[in-house]
Amino acid sequence: MFRFQPAPRTEDRNTSLVRNLEGCGSIPANMPELAEAFLAVDRGLFVPPEAAEHAYDNAPFRFGVFHLSQPSLYADALVALDLKPGLSFLNIGSGTGYLSCIVGKLIGDGVHHGVEMQKELVDFATEQARKGGVQATFLHGNANDIDCSGPVRYDRIYIGACVAQHQKALMTLLAVGGVMVAPFESEASHEFRCVKRVSSTRFEIQNLKAVQFACLREPEKNRSVLSLPVPGWTPRTHKRFSTSFQRALLTTLMSVRRTGVQCDVCVTVMFGFLHGRWFEQDEEITEISEISNEPPAVVVPRRAQNLYAALRAFADRRAAWPLARYTARPREPEPSTELEPSEDSSEDEPEIDDEMSDSELPDVQDEREMPAQRPRVMLVPRVQVA
Repeated sequence: MFRFQPAPRTEDRNTSLVRNLEGCGSIPANMPELAEAFLAVDRGLFVPPEAAEHAYDNAPFRFGVFHLSQPSLYADALVALDLKPGLSFLNIGSGTGYLSCIVGKLIGDGVHHGVEMQKELVDFATEQARKGGVQATFLHGNANDIDCSGPVRYDRIYIGACVAQHQKALMTLLAVGGVMVAPFESEASHEFRCVKRVSSTRFEIQNLKAVQFACLREPEKNRSVLSLPVPGWTPRTHKRFSTSFQRALLTTLMSVRRTGVQCDVCVTVMFGFLHGRWFEQDEEITEISEISNEPPAVVVPRRAQNLYAALRAFADRRAAWPLARYTARPREPEPSTELEPSEDSSEDEPEIDDEMSDSELPDVQDEREMPAQRPRVMLVPRVQVA
């Protein structure tokens, strides 16, 4: 007798999604904490109920203002970010808060902010984070309105929209040693890149894959500056600040101790009001170096380079010589089926004058068989749509 199978529970479908991500290699086997974070956050709870059946596909999801990228793309981004407990995180284009809740399971009580343009999604993400026990603050605003000169710097940043050339100032929101993963605009397409801040003015960029994202919206005419929340200094949050800030506080405590002033006054009153970037240098971007995924090129000695250049120039000059400058040799007669004449019979053979000028040379083309030119094959990278 035929029986109807009950619809699988959302937890089972979410588990199946995570197992598929592990099977395809998006979640590495050596990162079990990443798989546990995906299992703890049900993707079906971050979409409207009437469209929940499509939430567990490894594909982008869009329903009205609700937009989620492909789960495998999120997994690739989290692997590149290398999240640890206690790190600070900024999600630009946080959307429904699905990725932010996964990150919250990985960083714990670290500073966690999200910026989203849709007010409806800000409220939705705030409610979902509260239900999931994730400590995250979601702000309503445009990414281009963020005050990059503020005191807040983040250890990890993810941007869910394509960053244009004139929007690279967002990279200054990274702390030294921090990592950003975002799609960037390139000449051909959008490149999913991993940006690492090496120093206050130097960044290293590595291309991960070709993707297709919507671009960050341009700021409106009546724009207002978006100031990110500044976490106050406490002995518990001391390690979240920059190294220069920590050294400045330590120097201050050592100096105050020599004067006889109580250090408790500095710790409980003064340090909490200090600007987080008072002791840092200017952060103008002066150098962006790109890290190639290709193997390093073979170093050719200087003499070999000169020899190659000479041979190349000789080949170019020879290719430019006209074919008519070569004296054409007479074509050998084809074998005939008629009887060959006797040796006594003499015929006038054509004579070749080697001293003929170039203008008197016959227009004879070189009939040597030229090798067939191989067709050019263009390798088109696979583009992953967010």
